[in-house]
Amino acid sequence: MRDNPILERSGQGPPMLSRGLFASFVMTSAVFAATSAAAQSPGPELIYTPITPCRAFDTEAPGAGGRIRANKTRNFQITGTTGFDTQGGQANGCGVPASAAAVALQLTAVHPAADGHFTAFAAGAAKPDAESMVYLESTSVSSGVTAPLGAGRLGLFSRKAAGAKGTITGYYAPQLVAHIGAEGQILAGTSRVLNAERILLGGYRITFDRDVRNCIPILTVDGVDTTAFIDTSVEFPRGWAQIGVRMLAYTEFGRNYDNAPFRLVVHC
Repeated sequence: MRDNPILERSGQGPPMLSRGLFASFVMTSAVFAATSAAAQSPGPELIYTPITPCRAFDTEAPGAGGRIRANKTRNFQITGTTGFDTQGGQANGCGVPASAAAVALQLTAVHPAADGHFTAFAAGAAKPDAESMVYLESTSVSSGVTAPLGAGRLGLFSRKAAGAKGTITGYYAPQLVAHIGAEGQILAGTSRVLNAERILLGGYRITFDRDVRNCIPILTVDGVDTTAFIDTSVEFPRGWAQIGVRMLAYTEFGRNYDNAPFRLVVHC
């Protein structure tokens, strides 16, 4: 391995990181890096959501294309509800929202033609020089893998000809956060906020990209001074992805804040 600044010695002292730790760091960086080694500003933190294990693809299923050929990449749909039948996955998908940036899955190599490895990465991105899992000739083996997504798809490179199965166990997506204006407009928030509207005085409806009926919403109101009395309530309307907000806020002088902007954070 070539010298790396991280491993340079200070005088005759030991290296700052052991080779084992550095190799682990490189592997993790290769999995989560997008497309460039250049320094980038950190994006929003992602929240992990576990799901009931769901088969997203199985190249050995009828009509799913068979083995991935040696030194080739095949892309698999992970988000949404379409494109799964033709890749051996569960009909209508696994419930992973379009906002998902990465996926956790159990990856299985099926009867490889020779010793080799899989590399999982964001579809459409440059393939990293790292192995997500290794396999042996004629031996089916499984391993837990976490990889980024590109436009909702996973790219899977196979060093040798091998079948592949992918069972999703969870996904990573931005937090459910919305900053809503007094008139019901979306002032800020993550891509998971699909719509917001004011339906009556002090009443709002916010729509997200997932089922929020078993989630915990936390509401804070903008611009209300510390002497204000705030009576807010959050409810779940008929829509499975919607949260309703009813807000009544008054100062000790009786000023009405029914239509104040507010921030809504939803924990699921």
